[in-house]
Amino acid sequence: MAHPPNCRLVLAAGLALATASPVAADPTFGVGLTFVFGDGNGPGLTVKVFSDDEEDSVVASLGIDYLFQANRWRPNIGVAYLGEGWYIGPDLGLVLGDDQASVGISAGWADTEAPPAAAPAPPPGPTPNPTPTTPPTDEGTCDRFTEDCYAE
Repeated sequence: MAHPPNCRLVLAAGLALATASPVAADPTFGVGLTFVFGDGNGPGLTVKVFSDDEEDSVVASLGIDYLFQANRWRPNIGVAYLGEGWYIGPDLGLVLGDDQASVGISAGWADTEAPPAAAPAPPPGPTPNPTPTTPPTDEGTCDRFTEDCYAE
Protein backbone atom coordinates (compact mmCIF):
# COMPACT_ATOMS: atom_id res chain seq x y z
CA MET A 1 0.00 0.00 0.00
CA ALA A 2 1.48 3.35 -1.06
CA HIS A 3 1.46 6.11 1.51
CA PRO A 4 0.37 9.63 0.50
CA PRO A 5 3.13 12.27 0.18
CA ASN A 6 2.02 13.98 3.44
CA CYS A 7 2.59 10.75 5.38
CA ARG A 8 6.11 10.41 3.98
CA LEU A 9 6.88 14.02 4.89
CA VAL A 10 5.79 13.56 8.50
CA LEU A 11 7.68 10.25 8.84
CA ALA A 12 10.86 11.75 7.33
CA ALA A 13 10.66 14.76 9.64
CA GLY A 14 10.14 12.47 12.65
CA LEU A 15 13.17 10.39 11.71
CA ALA A 16 15.28 13.54 11.27
CA LEU A 17 14.12 14.84 14.65
CA ALA A 18 14.91 11.55 16.39
CA THR A 19 18.43 11.34 14.96
CA ALA A 20 19.27 15.02 15.48
CA SER A 21 18.57 15.13 19.22
CA PRO A 22 21.59 16.04 21.36
CA VAL A 23 23.18 13.09 23.12
CA ALA A 24 23.76 14.92 26.41
CA ALA A 25 20.15 16.09 26.75
CA ASP A 26 17.76 14.68 29.33
CA PRO A 27 14.48 13.95 27.52
CA THR A 28 11.24 14.55 29.40
CA PHE A 29 7.50 14.35 28.81
CA GLY A 30 4.39 16.45 29.10
CA VAL A 31 0.60 16.23 28.85
CA GLY A 32 -1.78 18.94 27.81
CA LEU A 33 -4.47 20.30 25.55
CA THR A 34 -4.08 20.83 21.83
CA PHE A 35 -5.97 22.66 19.13
CA VAL A 36 -5.56 21.44 15.56
CA PHE A 37 -6.47 23.82 12.75
CA GLY A 38 -8.44 22.52 9.78
CA ASP A 39 -11.76 20.94 8.85
CA GLY A 40 -13.30 19.06 11.77
CA ASN A 41 -10.11 18.65 13.80
CA GLY A 42 -10.46 21.10 16.70
CA PRO A 43 -9.47 20.45 20.33
CA GLY A 44 -7.94 17.37 21.86
CA LEU A 45 -5.61 15.88 24.46
CA THR A 46 -1.90 15.41 23.81
CA VAL A 47 1.07 13.52 25.25
CA LYS A 48 4.53 14.71 24.19
CA VAL A 49 8.17 13.77 24.61
CA PHE A 50 10.64 16.68 24.63
CA SER A 51 14.30 16.53 23.61
CA ASP A 52 15.49 18.18 26.86
CA ASP A 53 14.08 18.98 30.30
CA GLU A 54 15.77 22.32 31.01
CA GLU A 55 13.44 25.17 31.93
CA ASP A 56 13.46 28.38 29.88
CA SER A 57 14.59 26.60 26.71
CA VAL A 58 13.26 25.79 23.25
CA VAL A 59 13.20 22.04 22.54
CA ALA A 60 12.04 19.58 19.88
CA SER A 61 8.86 17.59 20.54
CA LEU A 62 7.34 14.32 19.40
CA GLY A 63 3.74 13.64 20.39
CA ILE A 64 0.38 11.98 19.90
CA ASP A 65 -2.97 13.79 20.07
CA TYR A 66 -6.49 12.46 20.47
CA LEU A 67 -8.89 14.81 18.66
CA PHE A 68 -12.40 14.94 20.17
CA GLN A 69 -14.33 16.22 17.12
CA ALA A 70 -12.62 14.00 14.57
CA ASN A 71 -12.49 11.02 16.98
CA ARG A 72 -9.01 10.27 15.58
CA TRP A 73 -5.38 10.05 16.61
CA ARG A 74 -2.74 12.47 15.33
CA PRO A 75 1.02 11.82 15.66
CA ASN A 76 3.04 15.03 15.44
CA ILE A 77 6.45 16.68 15.60
CA GLY A 78 7.22 20.23 16.59
CA VAL A 79 9.01 22.64 18.86
CA ALA A 80 8.07 23.86 22.32
CA TYR A 81 9.13 26.41 24.86
CA LEU A 82 9.60 24.85 28.31
CA GLY A 83 8.82 27.06 31.28
CA GLU A 84 8.84 26.21 34.98
CA GLY A 85 6.68 23.06 34.86
CA TRP A 86 4.78 23.96 31.66
CA TYR A 87 5.18 24.04 27.89
CA ILE A 88 3.66 25.68 24.81
CA GLY A 89 4.44 25.10 21.15
CA PRO A 90 3.32 24.52 17.57
CA ASP A 91 3.52 21.22 15.74
CA LEU A 92 2.91 19.52 12.40
CA GLY A 93 0.97 16.27 12.42
CA LEU A 94 -0.90 13.71 10.38
CA VAL A 95 -4.54 12.93 11.28
CA LEU A 96 -4.75 9.14 11.01
CA GLY A 97 -7.63 7.84 8.95
CA ASP A 98 -7.84 10.75 6.53
CA ASP A 99 -4.03 11.15 6.09
CA GLN A 100 -4.25 14.94 6.13
CA ALA A 101 -1.29 16.98 7.35
CA SER A 102 -2.33 19.59 9.88
CA VAL A 103 -0.90 22.33 12.06
CA GLY A 104 -1.67 22.52 15.76
CA ILE A 105 -0.68 24.28 18.95
CA SER A 106 -0.58 22.75 22.38
CA ALA A 107 0.13 23.74 25.96
CA GLY A 108 0.21 21.92 29.27
CA TRP A 109 2.28 20.47 32.09
CA ALA A 110 5.87 19.30 31.53
CA ASP A 111 8.37 17.61 33.82
CA THR A 112 11.12 20.26 33.72
CA GLU A 113 14.31 20.86 35.65
CA ALA A 114 15.84 24.19 36.57
CA PRO A 115 19.05 25.01 34.71
CA PRO A 116 22.17 24.04 36.63
CA ALA A 117 23.29 26.70 39.07
CA ALA A 118 26.38 28.64 38.18
CA ALA A 119 29.50 27.48 39.92
CA PRO A 120 30.12 29.50 43.08
CA ALA A 121 32.89 32.07 42.91
CA PRO A 122 36.09 30.86 44.47
CA PRO A 123 36.79 32.35 47.88
CA PRO A 124 39.16 35.29 47.83
CA GLY A 125 42.78 34.34 48.23
CA PRO A 126 44.62 35.08 51.44
CA THR A 127 45.65 38.68 51.85
CA PRO A 128 49.36 39.14 51.58
CA ASN A 129 50.98 39.71 54.93
CA PRO A 130 52.91 42.88 55.31
CA THR A 131 56.64 42.40 55.53
CA PRO A 132 57.18 40.84 58.92
CA THR A 133 59.18 42.98 61.22
CA THR A 134 60.77 42.39 64.53
CA PRO A 135 59.94 44.61 67.44
CA PRO A 136 61.79 47.89 67.46
CA THR A 137 65.15 47.90 69.11
CA ASP A 138 67.47 50.69 70.08
CA GLU A 139 68.68 50.57 66.50
CA GLY A 140 65.13 50.95 65.03
CA THR A 141 62.94 48.41 63.22
CA CYS A 142 64.51 45.28 61.77
CA ASP A 143 63.25 43.16 58.86
CA ARG A 144 63.19 39.47 59.84
CA PHE A 145 63.95 38.23 56.35
CA THR A 146 66.74 40.54 55.34
CA GLU A 147 67.86 41.37 58.85
CA ASP A 148 68.14 45.00 57.80
CA CYS A 149 67.45 47.51 60.51
CA TYR A 150 66.01 50.96 59.92
CA ALA A 151 66.34 53.87 62.23
CA GLU A 152 63.11 55.51 63.26
